[in-house]
Amino acid sequence: MSGLPYFTDVRFSSDSNIVLVDNVYFDENETLLEIYTNFNVGFWDVEYYDYETNIWTTLMIDGLEIQPSPPGPSISNISPSQISTNSGYTEFEITFSNIGFSFQNEITDWYSFYVNNTNGQELEFNPISIVNDSTILVFSENYIENSTLLNNWYVEFGVDWNYISFSGNLNSKIEINLPSACNVANDFISFNDIFSENGDTIRVCENSTVSINTYPYSISNFYWDNNSYSNILSVQSEQSRVLFYGDDDTTCEINSYEFEFIELDDVAITSITPNTCF
Repeated sequence: MSGLPYFTDVRFSSDSNIVLVDNVYFDENETLLEIYTNFNVGFWDVEYYDYETNIWTTLMIDGLEIQPSPPGPSISNISPSQISTNSGYTEFEITFSNIGFSFQNEITDWYSFYVNNTNGQELEFNPISIVNDSTILVFSENYIENSTLLNNWYVEFGVDWNYISFSGNLNSKIEINLPSACNVANDFISFNDIFSENGDTIRVCENSTVSINTYPYSISNFYWDNNSYSNILSVQSEQSRVLFYGDDDTTCEINSYEFEFIELDDVAITSITPNTCF
């Protein structure tokens, strides 16, 4: 910057905002100002302190323009963005924005590409093919067992034989959710407090109370055909009961169960003889 007196203080002003320049370097032809670009975006006047008049003097009106920082790398689309737990081999088509290079022309090495979360759950991606300049087809092996959200990305590529990496949120995420209970039907249901189980026939003692275990699904989404929204079922007689599942999107029949009473003949009767040695 030219036109500044030697060894003076310099500042920038915009409306009521004033920022003093910390480092000013002078030589015979020009003055160098060291500034940081965390200023407000817009135009700033350049001012210097006139030690003869002891006032700040404007050198240039709108002498400095601060423009918004260009957007950093991000993932603009990922498909699918929602998958089921333990889905195993899964393919993803991922599109990047603002990465500054073309996959088709410049990528030369694949070092690392994965997404994780603070719980240590992770999907690591491996290349399948390049779709276009900004989109790649990859696969991952998903054995995450619980519902979770992955949104911490880490990308390392070789670009024209140079190492490029970026990481962070990247404005994208992958949701991993339990599959609908309707899709897995009866496979996950188990019964507590029963005498025996043979297929869909549940044998219990008369006037007993039976509970079901629906883990990892919430019991609040299950109900019996007698409108009992509970995992507890009171069995007062031999009967058939149908278990249903319902949520905001889906309602389905899980299974039909026959509850039978255990007969006395089926129970081994034992007697205990008190110890007579003492």
